[in-house]
Amino acid sequence: MRGTGEFAVSSTPHPHPSPARGEGQTSGKDRSVSEPNPFDDVAYTTRPYSESHPDHLELLAYLHGLEPPPAGRCRVLEVGCGSGDNLAPVALAHPESHCVGIDLSATAIARARDMARACGLSNLEFRQQDLLEADADLGPFDYIIAHGFYSWVPAAVREKLLERCQAWLSPQGVAFISYAVFPGAHQRQMVREVLLHHAGDVPAGRPRFERAKELLTFLLETAPANRSTYRQYLEDEAKLLARSGNNYLHDNLSLVNEPVYFHQFLDHARRHGLQFLTDVALIPPLEAGYPAAAVERLRQLSGGERLALEQYRDFLEGRMFRESLLCRAEAKPDPAPRLERVRKLWVQSSARPTAAVDLRSTAADQFRLANGATMESTHPLAKAALCVLGERWPEALPFNELLALARARRGADVENVEQDALDLAKFLMVVDAVRFARLLRRPPHWLRQVSARPSTTALVRWQATTALPITNVWRQSMPLDDPLLRYLLGLLDGTRDRPTLAQALTEHALAHRLVLVNGQPLDEAAQVHDLMTRSLEANLQRFAQLCLLVG
Repeated sequence: MRGTGEFAVSSTPHPHPSPARGEGQTSGKDRSVSEPNPFDDVAYTTRPYSESHPDHLELLAYLHGLEPPPAGRCRVLEVGCGSGDNLAPVALAHPESHCVGIDLSATAIARARDMARACGLSNLEFRQQDLLEADADLGPFDYIIAHGFYSWVPAAVREKLLERCQAWLSPQGVAFISYAVFPGAHQRQMVREVLLHHAGDVPAGRPRFERAKELLTFLLETAPANRSTYRQYLEDEAKLLARSGNNYLHDNLSLVNEPVYFHQFLDHARRHGLQFLTDVALIPPLEAGYPAAAVERLRQLSGGERLALEQYRDFLEGRMFRESLLCRAEAKPDPAPRLERVRKLWVQSSARPTAAVDLRSTAADQFRLANGATMESTHPLAKAALCVLGERWPEALPFNELLALARARRGADVENVEQDALDLAKFLMVVDAVRFARLLRRPPHWLRQVSARPSTTALVRWQATTALPITNVWRQSMPLDDPLLRYLLGLLDGTRDRPTLAQALTEHALAHRLVLVNGQPLDEAAQVHDLMTRSLEANLQRFAQLCLLVG
């Protein structure tokens, strides 16, 4: 029976993703700077990317000793904003902030403006504009976002991006820039060159995409199995294509696709009066993944210098994509996060133990996230903290409350409070780095319990009228195919009680013949109403669990 289903949150992003995941932007990457977009006939799918949200950028800057402007009252610029799906949740969550998006694509900007109007976001502004021609006095901005942009635009635009970041950033502001990096990008570049050769002079857009897919399919079906390394490259690219579709082709068949080494990006930033702050994902310490001898050797090879060590780590891990934060050269950030500041944060995790946990021993216990990822811990306090977080999911807990609850569950001695606080802070830094928990500067507003007249955000109600994924208050993107669930979300504006909602669902289901029994539409009004009434509460509870309700 349709109309009573549920939908799932997409998996937590990998800390070092490729822009071809569907979160990149329809920037100037597929054309010379002032030409029309030849790929407007094949849409580049955009969605909110929580790693670039000012809430997260503020958190990272704060951990590294800066005093960044609060995300609730700031100015935000997104370069290459596409259709605005990444910027709209920022404006919605922070009505006292002002958000500006610029993009070269007139089609994308038109869609973005339609969304902003439909959601009543007066603090959200979109400009169809070439970055080379952007007003020098457009700033200042506290947070600048350029996701899926740097490596896919001409050199002059890359220069202008960093020049504008330096000119527009406020004194403690942060710029988020993602880019393709060597040595890992050599693999993708090799496949790209093969596909471009086959595409030849085929016009840009859908014809070129189809010709490239044709060759990749043939190579994957025919490449000799004994050429294992090359075949693995092809298989990796085919999997990414299957997962990301047109976005993969946009990124890898674009006229410009220029990865750099990390040290080259750093040099470029320095020339424009900017400095590296951190990566957008807290990198797990080397000691968490490598033997002591390997860590020592890496430190020797890099001379022990922090940024040189990052470059050698790229060499070791074959990294192909980075998401870096930059700040002004005159800022004074700490090279490593301040552990004492972790104690002022909030923590969230969906981790649940896969079996009974022994909180008094150092035996390894396994935990699993809602997205299926697993990890093991041997530290009793850490295990207790994960148990508490999983039980309170999706609620976020203040650090001190989590510490008290975890110590009580473990049966801790009073005199070990400070050591336990230090141990828990270190542990949370590691699990945040691998996305097994999230550190937060402050929790967003959402309701765990369903109110008498439930309400979701204006953005969700608008998305429910489209084919787009739904965005919750944590900026997670959720697929939703059930038309009745979409219709229900569109009704949740805080004016309707349950009987009114059930009646509206009944009328909609009957009018569109959406309820099926044994494959046939159910047209009996009383039966449909009974089904809608009985399923309504379960669906509202599910919306609350997925952090979709705000009133």
